[in-house]
Amino acid sequence: MRRSIYVVAVAAAVAAVLAVAWFLTPHATLRDLRDAARRHDAAGVAEYVDWPALRSYAADRAKSCVSELIGAPESGKAGAALRGVVSAISGVAIDSIVQQVVSPSVLTTFVSGERPGDQPTDVPGRASSDPFPEWSLEWQGWRRVNVRVRNGSSRLDRVLLSIRREGLEWRIDRVLFECPRVR
Repeated sequence: MRRSIYVVAVAAAVAAVLAVAWFLTPHATLRDLRDAARRHDAAGVAEYVDWPALRSYAADRAKSCVSELIGAPESGKAGAALRGVVSAISGVAIDSIVQQVVSPSVLTTFVSGERPGDQPTDVPGRASSDPFPEWSLEWQGWRRVNVRVRNGSSRLDRVLLSIRREGLEWRIDRVLFECPRVR
């Protein structure tokens, strides 16, 4: 009897440690990602990114935004046909743009809380003295966490990074953004 209680206690302790580790691993990944971004270390940031998945998602989302901007219906044969034509025509241009824009240097700029085109005030390899943006995590099941970047800019507050578990590591595979609205 005493042995079975001991086994159950050890199993419960191991389960608790694994649960805490599961919960903390995205936090550790984001801490390392922030540190690399603070140093303006694009190669360090790139280690935490699934580039093919990120570029594919960004291109698909951009094509969807173009379809929305021209008013392609969401359903029906006409909507599907129009979306297919828009995707085919815009696909080459969007894919080319995404290959240029979705890069380690641009993602490093975004993660560090700067805007593209801003001149970095620090020398690469040294930590920035500017306040770093706040991040909040939103769990989306066991294998995905959405990360909202908050830095006081309402445009960037709407953008999310989405990280996915790959084995014991987490990788950015999506940058979630809203489509621009036609006024």
